[in-house]
Amino acid sequence: KLSLNTWASVMSSFASRGVEGLSTVEKLQKLFRASGPVLMEREDFHRAMQLAAEAGDLEHVADLFNDMVCKGFEAQEDSYTLVFKACRQHGLDFSTKSFAEKYFYAMMSMGIEPKASTLSEMDKVVGKP
Repeated sequence: KLSLNTWASVMSSFASRGVEGLSTVEKLQKLFRASGPVLMEREDFHRAMQLAAEAGDLEHVADLFNDMVCKGFEAQEDSYTLVFKACRQHGLDFSTKSFAEKYFYAMMSMGIEPKASTLSEMDKVVGKP
């Protein structure tokens, strides 16, 4: 397994250059899952979640979120914001909106007060009330 920084640099380089065989989001997602780094710190999980969110890989962001919590790291507001970003990038259908709402309610039930930036990201997914 690669260190997170090495892995992220390689993936960013491949994506920016459009290396043959890695030009589509789907192929990057498969490569991410197959060769992903060992995540040891909360910041590692967030970096990996950020990369997956940018690709719109909602399932992988959710898996990383759950793995982070299972390893004893507390989900914080920025963790949830990454989920909402992944939802926006994934596409705004009914199931994605429902998924975002589930995480929003979980965040609120944990007593996490969303900042304006988090609310803005959530609004981009479900629309303003």
